[in-house]
Amino acid sequence: MSVSTDLKKEFLTNFQNKIITARKLLYAANHLWASKLLDDLSFEIAKNDWLDIQKKHQLIMIISNSWWMYLNSLIKHKDGKVEIDLIRYIDAYKRFFSFLSKLDDFYLFNNFCTNLLQEFIKMEDLSQIGITKFINSFSAKLHERDDFQRLFELQILQIFLRKSVVPSEYFHLSMQSISKTIFDIEPSKRALFIYILLENVCLKYKLMEDSAEFVRIINKILINRLPGYLKNEFSSISRISINERSFNTILVDLEELIYYLNDISEYSWIIIFIRNIFFKIQEYQSFGDAVTYIRKFIDFSINRNRFEIAYEIYDFLEDLFMYKTDLSYDNILIELWVEACKKFVDMKEKKFLLQSLEKLSNHLKLPQTNTQLFHYFYTCNILWQFKSMFFSLEQKDFWRMMFYRALFEEQNYNIAQKILLYLDKDFSIKITDLRVLYTETESMKKEIYTFNDENNQKQLFHKDFSIKQIILRINSYGMISYRIISVKN
Repeated sequence: MSVSTDLKKEFLTNFQNKIITARKLLYAANHLWASKLLDDLSFEIAKNDWLDIQKKHQLIMIISNSWWMYLNSLIKHKDGKVEIDLIRYIDAYKRFFSFLSKLDDFYLFNNFCTNLLQEFIKMEDLSQIGITKFINSFSAKLHERDDFQRLFELQILQIFLRKSVVPSEYFHLSMQSISKTIFDIEPSKRALFIYILLENVCLKYKLMEDSAEFVRIINKILINRLPGYLKNEFSSISRISINERSFNTILVDLEELIYYLNDISEYSWIIIFIRNIFFKIQEYQSFGDAVTYIRKFIDFSINRNRFEIAYEIYDFLEDLFMYKTDLSYDNILIELWVEACKKFVDMKEKKFLLQSLEKLSNHLKLPQTNTQLFHYFYTCNILWQFKSMFFSLEQKDFWRMMFYRALFEEQNYNIAQKILLYLDKDFSIKITDLRVLYTETESMKKEIYTFNDENNQKQLFHKDFSIKQIILRINSYGMISYRIISVKN
């Protein structure tokens, strides 16, 4: 659908103005009109066919972040204590949850709801009735999607928080679902499978320091409320002991479980085992060994078309690296998501590429040194290549790419100086001498990561091959054939 540039600008300007108004309404505690305005905005985004998937996702993220920032503002930390305006907080979270539940983007829904749940768990005066209602609402959405892995996690979390089992439709559904997978696994590994699933809840939500004790507590609560066909499998958990001495043997079983779960198409459970292996290797060996080990499952997943697992590994690695950074410009996080984009760029489904591009863009913060400036614009040049394949582009993406090519590829200081005027004002302050910037970073061209693995690429032609003529032929079926004639011929 062709739409004029003026109409696009008008829509985006109106969108920005309405976001500002909605945020003012939120902070004035006028939740009713703020939610109405934000819901109307999301409807306008959905009905405009001329907005591509990337732009729609960006705009929905702006709306979601408006709610998220407001919710966080209601939590005050004072003198080591947490103060919350509960009336406003509960009303706002209900409206935000309602907004999320209407979205087609489950990744967004799951991400924000999980973050909300983690915030609730931290509260000292946690209401059991309130947390049960939230978990049940979350569970309903998971049930709609047949996402029994996360449904099981929520039931175990609820059992821990309440210190008891409250029989419900979702509890029975999760047990029925997990039993199908359990009985597909060879008997000797069933207890280990269950143990890892329970331990995962403790690790994911940071519920206890001693995860083995967590498993023991949950199993003790569960054992008398389980369906009869599962009691024997859960009772075998008590025989499992994972420590530094037994880990190498356990690791072999965990790997075999991963491969077997993939073979029987129960791959949604695999990421749980990958995360668990990471924490165990980090505890018994080192952080570096753990990262190196789980990275091998990225290619394992992609080669078997399990793209969601590969993305979740990148997402998990991002969380790990962020704990070790000072939240400034971080080369490691940037290069992590460049690598992810490279992995997902050839996929027919562009969802994971889009999410990786968004993650990459979020980490491209303002560089502080000349070395970081080179890294930043080098990455912007690659970002342009990714985006230009599939998505509509923004002016800022274009000018960043052009600046890199003018200065670092063409060494054209005159053009680069003119392009600098079109970049964010912060860059005009940082970049005062283009020649110094180029000279100080010239050596980095040989050291920086590469977009293409040029060393492994086969040469299509000899270096002295010169093309005289290319003949292309397209038949009635759309098939293309070509003939290339060299100067020598």
